[in-house]
Parts: sequence; C-alpha cells; structure tokens
Amino acid sequence: MPLAARIARTSAAGNTTIRRRIFHSPRLGLSVSASSGAVAFASTTAPAVAADKNETTKIQSTRKWLDKIVIGEKLCPFAFTPLNEGKIRIVASNATTAEQAVVDIQREVQELMLQPPPPPRHETTLVVFDYYEGAFVQDFLEFVRLSWTLQEEAIGDKFAQELQLVLFHPLATHQTYGAMPEDEHDDTAAADYTIRSPYPTVHLLREVDVMKAVTSGYPNLEYLPSRNKARLVQLGIRVCQQRLEDCYTQDYGDDKSDAKQ
Repeated sequence: MPLAARIARTSAAGNTTIRRRIFHSPRLGLSVSASSGAVAFASTTAPAVAADKNETTKIQSTRKWLDKIVIGEKLCPFAFTPLNEGKIRIVASNATTAEQAVVDIQREVQELMLQPPPPPRHETTLVVFDYYEGAFVQDFLEFVRLSWTLQEEAIGDKFAQELQLVLFHPLATHQTYGAMPEDEHDDTAAADYTIRSPYPTVHLLREVDVMKAVTSGYPNLEYLPSRNKARLVQLGIRVCQQRLEDCYTQDYGDDKSDAKQ
C-alpha cells in the first residue's frame, strides 16, 4: 500500500482497529486511542489551575495553547500557516449535555463542510467545551463516549468519508487499558501532553487537509506522533504541566483565528 494511502487509512481507521474509534490527526501530529473494547482512561491528576466557564477564556486559552504548545513545541508542522491566516475557527460551546453538544457540533460541521467554493473562510474547526468540577465532559472517558455519539449523530453517513473528529482534553492519556495516578516524578507521563489541551476540545478535520499533509513532502510523517511524545518526555512532566497551566488566560495577544463565541 502506498505511504499516502496507508497514512490516510491510519488517520481514518486507526491502526486497523475499529473505524472512527482511533482519532489521529496528521494536521496536529497527535492521536488518542478510544475503541469500544479498549477505552482510554484519564489520569486522576487535573491541572492545578481551575478552568473557567467564560467563553473568552476558553477561546483565548485555546489560542495560547496552539501558539505556545502545538506550534511552539513543533508538535504540528501544519498548524502555523492556517492559524496565522485566520483559517482555524475556534468556537466556545456552552453545552451542558450530550444532546446540546450534538447540536453544536452539527452546526459546526455544516459551517465547515458547506462553505462556498474555494478558498474556504476556514479550513478546520476547534469546538471548546467547559471544564470545571461537575462538567459533563470533565472526565476524559466521558468525553470519549460523547465522541461516539458525535460521530454517529453530528457527522453521520453524509460526511463520514470527508471529516475526522479528533479529541483533546486536559486529562487525556495514551494508555489504553487504564492509567495509574500521574506521578510528577515520572517523565514518561509527559507524552500524554501531546493530546492535552486547556479545555475538552473537538477538532473537526477535513480529509482533504489530511491528504494535503500526507502529500506535503514532510519527512517521515507517520513517525510524527512518536517524535512528539519523545520531545515532551525530554522536557519532563513538571515542565509540561506548567506550560499547560500557563495557557489559562482571558487575554492573549492578537487573535488571528476565526474565533466565535
């Protein structure tokens, strides 16, 4: 199988496991496993900085995370240009139930996929949910379960071949069969910060952009997730924790993203 097709199949189906149960983003160079038979469980350690329900905080914190971690740590070689051209849409969702989340994601799927002829206003969308004590997606496992509903009801058959759904979460973990409480002295746990964001976030990623990344000529793209993990492990768990905590903000520079509250 040609390399491009193999990477595209991996991103859509996930290492030959259940289709749409492995979420992988060549655009961001990150992945998280979430099959119905082997669900990823969250670490019990939450960020020290309490998250805020304020919409501006969610959008600005996500923008800072993109700038300082995703781009700043070179986790994604493809994010800089669309972010600075205002082609990444960041939307703050106020959903408090799965049903409300489906409505919000449905709306953003339509907004992303049914734009007028090219060039599109935006290429990709990040939908950012609340993260606080008692929030319906506070737990990563619940967020993963929600993603199954979103895939079936918000994306559905109409866009199943054209759109990927990628997850980020403050407590996301790569460990599939459960995780021990995070040890601040265990630097290997820093690898989980490749898929951690300030708030629970759904990334709507078009297949056309996946293929654009695959054919970009970027060297050894299939090894990008493992290189990202190694980079953060080298930084160490405490540095990664602090950098994520530092993303929580209400005021972050010039926002060139297509932010919407």
